Amino acid sequence: MVRSATAAAPPVAEFTWKQRLTPKYFLLLIRDNPVANLLLISAIIIGFFHGWLKLKFPGGITVFAYDIPLMLALAMVMMKGSPGLPLFPKSRTSSALQVVMGICIVYGLLPNDIPLLVRLASFRGWALVPLMFLLGYHLFRSRELLNFYGSLILLLSVITAIYGSRQDPEELRRMAEANATLENIMKGSFYGDEEGTKFRVFSTFVSAGAFGSTMAYSLLIGLARYSNKGHSIWSRVFLAMVLMPIAYGIFLSAARSAAIIAIIAVLLIAWYRKSLIKFALPPAVILGGLLVASNLSGSSSMSRMSAVADPSALMSRVAIVVRPAFNKLLDYPLGGGLGRSGHGLPAALGYLAGRYKWRPVDGDIGRVAVDFGIIGLVAFSAMFISGTRDSFLWMKQLRGTELDTVAVIAGAMFVTAFISFPTGSPFLAIPMGAIIWFHLGALNRLYDDHKRGLPVSVTGALPTTPVPELKPGRRPLPKAAATSSPLVPTPVVPTAPTPVVAKPKRFLYHGNGSKPGPRA
Repeated sequence: MVRSATAAAPPVAEFTWKQRLTPKYFLLLIRDNPVANLLLISAIIIGFFHGWLKLKFPGGITVFAYDIPLMLALAMVMMKGSPGLPLFPKSRTSSALQVVMGICIVYGLLPNDIPLLVRLASFRGWALVPLMFLLGYHLFRSRELLNFYGSLILLLSVITAIYGSRQDPEELRRMAEANATLENIMKGSFYGDEEGTKFRVFSTFVSAGAFGSTMAYSLLIGLARYSNKGHSIWSRVFLAMVLMPIAYGIFLSAARSAAIIAIIAVLLIAWYRKSLIKFALPPAVILGGLLVASNLSGSSSMSRMSAVADPSALMSRVAIVVRPAFNKLLDYPLGGGLGRSGHGLPAALGYLAGRYKWRPVDGDIGRVAVDFGIIGLVAFSAMFISGTRDSFLWMKQLRGTELDTVAVIAGAMFVTAFISFPTGSPFLAIPMGAIIWFHLGALNRLYDDHKRGLPVSVTGALPTTPVPELKPGRRPLPKAAATSSPLVPTPVVPTAPTPVVAKPKRFLYHGNGSKPGPRA
């Protein structure tokens, strides 16, 4: 009886930190689509400094400076695609995304009083960021590339957190007198408590809420890496030092939604690592240090952040977003058309709001209700629920594999955004909206390649021929051989000696047929 066996996957050669600092490593990562990668990197950098750029260089070009490289990167990826794979992958999230895109197109073509330019701007706001799911699916073919983007996000978060800690509210007040954009930002950058009016730091972002939520998601990336069992003690110390200013940035922003995101992220990662008590210790130490620093500096942000533990305060925050959405839905159950809420309309085109019946609301739930009505709420909810279900499935399937860390980062990002969706705009914010979506698309691609038996590391060869779809009952394809690279040597795989099997004897004719037997 013959037994079928699949080829064992070769171990993945890890890069050293010295190799990661060389240009060869970077070129190796982006070799598949360098232009799209460079455009995406530039978009992320611009997204982190978008508020600062709008203050220093006001104008229409700066307003769209973040969107233009994103659109170009998406176009590059969609034109090139992936050999043997459809544009939209086969997953629940992908199917729901196609329905949402179709609804956006239909509502954009409805005859009404909304100007065409407003509809186009709103379509950009609703469709561009979720379509980053496709960019992630077709661009990220290795976990090292996704790790590189995670390191870039952590670096930018540290820089913006340090910059935010040095912001002077009095200097900003003086600057706001001559800058209309800064004046609008400053209106939402203060809060009152028993000690008087306090300043909310917004760093280089367009608002304190955007700054705080970005720091919270960056904290998620750092904590997921910190919890990786493969890290040495010195790597953990370095990550802890990186996380300190990022966590402090959350307190500087005084954003309660950011605190909720950080708490959910810690719980999700602890659940994934199956070590709730052990994993809760490092965040507790960091929190204690920040509490001491906050008291020494005289900051009262902690009093505002402590409202997160108050259920009544949390419910009131949700009610601020949900109640207006419900009221608009009762008045206009089928919505008012793409752009009715003004979502996606930049300040440079604000004059167009006076040319139609604009219905401004707070939060993405309200904006969906105003633009698309019940149909849109059902479609968007289905997309977010599908993404959450897929995230849990992919995380569970990849637990304990070489994709363990990138899986928990991408999956926890989307799940956290879904939980915090009723209080704000996590899926469409700048820059985290695009980052959340392309992480989920990348997770979908890496999961599919892992199931097909294809390499998920840049040390493996990328597929150049159409890949047959993996069906139940079929044996997975063997992994491609590792390509030779001057940067990373091909790992040596110890092989067991080939067992020597005795050849069967030939049976001659003995007079009793062809079977062996005693001689006559």
